[in-house]
Amino acid sequence: MIDWPLTIFEVWHYTVNTIGIFSNALLICLCIFKTPRVIRSYAVLMLNFAISDFGACITDLFVGQRLIPAGIALAYISNGPCKYISGTACYVGYSLMLHFLAHSLWSLLLSFAYRYYILFHSSPSRTTLMLIICFIYTPSFFQWTTFLMANDDQAKVETYLRDRFPDYDFDNKTITGTLNILKSWQAMFTILHMTLPVTPVYCTILILRKKIIKELASVAGTMAKMSHATKNMHKQLLRKVPYAAPPIGDLRFAYPQPPIKWNGVWDATEFGPGCMENSSSTKNHPEVISEDCLFLNFYTNDYCLKHKNCSAVFYIHGGAMAFDSPVVFRDNRMVENFPSKDVIMILAAYRLNVFSHLVFGDDSVVPRNLPIYDILYGLEFVNHELRNFGGNPNSVTVFGHSSGGNLALAMAFSKNIDPEQRLFQRVIGMSPSSGSYTLEKKQNNTNIIVEMANCTRSNVPEIVDCMRKVDAFELLRYSRIMDDHSNELNPFTGIFWTPPLFSFSSFMEQLQQDVKPRDILLGNTDREYDFPQFDKKDDWRDNDVTMSEEFGYKNQKDIQRIFERDLVYLYSITVPKGRSTHNADRQYILGYPFRNEINWTDADDYTTGQFYAQLYANFIKTGKPELQVTSNTICENWTLLFHT
Repeated sequence: MIDWPLTIFEVWHYTVNTIGIFSNALLICLCIFKTPRVIRSYAVLMLNFAISDFGACITDLFVGQRLIPAGIALAYISNGPCKYISGTACYVGYSLMLHFLAHSLWSLLLSFAYRYYILFHSSPSRTTLMLIICFIYTPSFFQWTTFLMANDDQAKVETYLRDRFPDYDFDNKTITGTLNILKSWQAMFTILHMTLPVTPVYCTILILRKKIIKELASVAGTMAKMSHATKNMHKQLLRKVPYAAPPIGDLRFAYPQPPIKWNGVWDATEFGPGCMENSSSTKNHPEVISEDCLFLNFYTNDYCLKHKNCSAVFYIHGGAMAFDSPVVFRDNRMVENFPSKDVIMILAAYRLNVFSHLVFGDDSVVPRNLPIYDILYGLEFVNHELRNFGGNPNSVTVFGHSSGGNLALAMAFSKNIDPEQRLFQRVIGMSPSSGSYTLEKKQNNTNIIVEMANCTRSNVPEIVDCMRKVDAFELLRYSRIMDDHSNELNPFTGIFWTPPLFSFSSFMEQLQQDVKPRDILLGNTDREYDFPQFDKKDDWRDNDVTMSEEFGYKNQKDIQRIFERDLVYLYSITVPKGRSTHNADRQYILGYPFRNEINWTDADDYTTGQFYAQLYANFIKTGKPELQVTSNTICENWTLLFHT
């Protein structure tokens, strides 16, 4: 006679678990091999979930456990394939299943905590997430190993069940269990660990979920304010456009070379990796880094693509040329501030850190100022291709923040770089910082990392050949060690007042010579360097050679005489809510890296953002800021000095 309840249970049991096994196996493969770049960190949590659920399904299928509570005893009848092996195999499989289920609960809490955390902070690295997962796995692992010791003699458990349930049929059954859970701390720990955390964990999850929805609703409210045209502009974001060949192998430390041709349609839907960097001076690291990083990202619109005559702005990111990246900012800010005003925004990546600042004294082997050569190569690409993106190559503004602003200004004053203004016609320096260092100091740092890489050789070409064979992440690790033990902002950073900016022996004279005037917009916040991440590097300013000192100028009048050649607009701003530090102004133009610190529903922040957008867009188009100053208190904090 067929036992229909048992048959239905087994069919349901095998069907559901089989689906779970294959579904989670597929998810594991997707997490490992097909994860999009933007969610690679979260994919670690997804993979953890998939492995836990896969393990729970396969062990549940293996044991087919039926729980029989009997007073202070817990007994199990196993109906799965394990019964053909032994009762011990069934009990081990059951303990594994319980530990997978327990770990899934903690993993669910971690998942919601992660989602809430990244609303305000950059995403933790995959290594950090793996360490956290190992930490929360500890109690589940402890549960599994201890519960294995709670299995009593199978014959005694069966005898106990027959005495307690004389009407049950226990013939030919695989029976395991614990006779007295009150005397077995191993079994009691498992019971408590499987039950007590459930309510507080789910209450915490509900609280986090409510906070996440509230925060996302505020962001959605901001996005809802976008016009329909602005939302459509998000379709015209062309990312990861290669402007040079990957600087790998023999091209590491070399001048940029033409990009490699490709067949078919280039995928420009996602950002490329950030350039190699791992500085302790920032927390805003790209999720993915690679030496193959020389890409441009274009933000254009339908109007520009149709008329092919829009002004363009070429952004050089800051970070002392040792860190930072164009892939960490927010699309919605840049779309609102530039393409929505018929300005094409171009974000440029360039080599950083040890990959761009080795000094051997022989530019024919390893050129100094590699970031500048990369940027000039990118500008050449823009000059040649800008019409295809809807832009006018005769109306290009180079815009730099921090060290990028310093570089933009240096390029404007260099008689060697673009003297006929073919590549760029205007310059914006946002909070530019001096960032030049003596060649002797950088050559000493080069010698140190060469020794760390075991590349000391008899001549420079052999040293460079050895350094090109060292794994890129090993070089980055050596650089980070030097960074952590240095009083400098970073051991491989800054601008050298050498080619291509200036000639070796006459850069001071060149700076004072007349060059074709450029319009310049130059500004900063009122508390530029009031931020804590440099506390550990108290002497970093002492190691920093200012531009005026490098050029030999002693007072402000000498500097002013240089600027008098061009039409320069100077401004200073007090950012609302006391955030007038070095990176505060960048948030209003590019968005804060990885998070949304500015509250765009706040009247002060919104007004400040509108003024920045108007100031920059007008200057990029016309060479003049043309701000309409009103009686608004935010506007009154602006000081514009029109200087000729």
